[in-house]
Amino acid sequence: MIIRGLIRGGGFAFLGKLITYPLGLILTMVFARLLSTADVGGYFLAMSLIMLGSSLVQAGLATTMNKVIARSLTHNNHLAARKTISIGIMALLIASIIAALLLTNEPGKWLLSQLDDGDYLLTGLTWIAAMVVIFAGVNYCSEILRGFHDLPSAALLDQQLLQRLLLFIILLVPLALKQMLTLVQILQMATAAAFIALLMGIILISPKIKQLGRHGESIPAKKVLAEAPTFLLVRINTWILNSAAIWVLGFARPLEEAALYGAGNTVALLVLAAWQVVSSAIGPTVVTLHAEGRSSALESILRSAAAVAALPGLVLAAILYFFGDSVLIILFTPEYAGAVGVLVVLALGRSISAFLGSPMMLLSMTHHQDIVLRILVVASALTLAGYAWVVGPYGAIGVAAISAISVVVQALLLSIVARRVLGLNTLPNMSVSGWRNFFKRFI
Repeated sequence: MIIRGLIRGGGFAFLGKLITYPLGLILTMVFARLLSTADVGGYFLAMSLIMLGSSLVQAGLATTMNKVIARSLTHNNHLAARKTISIGIMALLIASIIAALLLTNEPGKWLLSQLDDGDYLLTGLTWIAAMVVIFAGVNYCSEILRGFHDLPSAALLDQQLLQRLLLFIILLVPLALKQMLTLVQILQMATAAAFIALLMGIILISPKIKQLGRHGESIPAKKVLAEAPTFLLVRINTWILNSAAIWVLGFARPLEEAALYGAGNTVALLVLAAWQVVSSAIGPTVVTLHAEGRSSALESILRSAAAVAALPGLVLAAILYFFGDSVLIILFTPEYAGAVGVLVVLALGRSISAFLGSPMMLLSMTHHQDIVLRILVVASALTLAGYAWVVGPYGAIGVAAISAISVVVQALLLSIVARRVLGLNTLPNMSVSGWRNFFKRFI
């Protein structure tokens, strides 16, 4: 019964998010055995550019479509849902053409020339541009499916889960043969896997769009586009905290140092796995309880969820603090033991931020997006300035420190704002009754 309930309530989405971080770690382990350290650094650098480019191409509209489609279907307004999808797809096509032209011509070449070892990526620029467009398309499909409440299909495409699975399967052959690969070969394989994921996404959304009727009222394009900026900034802020550091290092440091940062960052992301899963799971409950005015129950859920998310992160951070170098050697190769400082700093920062709960999700789900927008604008600008300030004299460890401080300060500030605006405490609640109530709602 529990398993059936999990599946009906989005259990596949839960499992998808739970698998994503470990799968990313496994792929990094494979890369460390198939590529030189410089090529691994080049791959991390390429993926950082791809994630930023993909976010800009989506322009916040993917998440906007999820929200507007779900709201339109709730009111049986199929015409608005159909119009929203048309607006989103048209915007995606225009942005994709512009991004592809910019990246494969002089602007893209100039950007890579500014990197310390930019020549590494020039030969793979076409594949990078292709993945920017394909990743944006896959996420569009995922968010459209989520708007139709098809959570299992959406989870399959979310955060490149299917693409990562396919890439891992493809890499099993050279891994078994102990065959070394080049960065361009890896980018080609990653592009092929992403393209298959995009085709799957198109296949999944096509019948749902065809089922939409033409009843209801249309929706102005301006109304759809107006909701996008906040979601775009949230994605850019996430990129700044998790991926921008590698790009900043690429401007001032050799690719080997970017590889060390990327390896440490990938392992440190595991600290956030439980927090990511729990935050996604309680989102609908937050909306419902806030709409019903049940503040006491909402705070209980938030605080119990924070405890469930924080404890695994704190335990893992402690393990990495004492045994981080051994973990890096076992997972990768002895060459990556030098990433232990980056690993420890990032893990500690992220575990502390997880301890502060999910105030950003709380504020966004309770119609306080404007506050989140203002905080993220300032925080993102200061974080980038901090990266630029420390990368020269301190390198990877300095950039890691700025990232860790930023994620903690943002979570703390948002937690204080949530307390003042909504009167809700997001810090962990360790009571047994609170945990029991949380798991009852979660299941």
